[in-house]
Amino acid sequence: MPDYHKREPALMIQPTPRCIAPRFALAAALLVPVLFLSACDSAPAKPKTPLVGWRHITEFSGRGSTQTESFNIESTQWRIKWETKGDTTPSTGTLLLMVNSAVSGRPIALGVEHNGNGKGIAYVTEDPRFYYLVITAENLDWSLSIDEAVLGQPKGT
Repeated sequence: MPDYHKREPALMIQPTPRCIAPRFALAAALLVPVLFLSACDSAPAKPKTPLVGWRHITEFSGRGSTQTESFNIESTQWRIKWETKGDTTPSTGTLLLMVNSAVSGRPIALGVEHNGNGKGIAYVTEDPRFYYLVITAENLDWSLSIDEAVLGQPKGT
C-alpha cells in the first residue's frame, strides 16, 4: 500500500543560487537607464490639424428677386460667395439674401445685405439639411456660388 503521507509538495521553493542575483541586478542597472534615455529621445507625436477644403455644391445668377431651388448641405459650415454688378447709379441697387430651411420653410439666417456693386463671402454655420435662398434684388445683376466645408488631412499623413 502506498504511503500518501510522504509525498513531496508539487511546488517547492528553491533558494536562488548566489550567481543569479548579481546578474539580475547588473541587467536591471544597465537596462533602466537605456529605457529612460530612449523615452526622453522621442517627442510625442503632435496631432495633425485637419485642413478645411471647400466642395462646390451649386450656383445661381440673375437679375431681380427670386427663390432658388433647394440644395443639400451635408456639413455644418458652408459659404456663399456672392457678387453684384450692373448698378449704374452708385449704391441704388440692393441685394438681400435670406437662407431658409427647405425642410420647415423657416428663415435660418440673413446671408447677405449689400447696396451697389461688390462681392464678398458669407459663412453659414447650421445643421446639415436641405436649404433654399430667397433673393430680393433691385437694379443690379447678382451671382452666387455655394460651397460646403470638408475636413481632410495633409498629404503624407
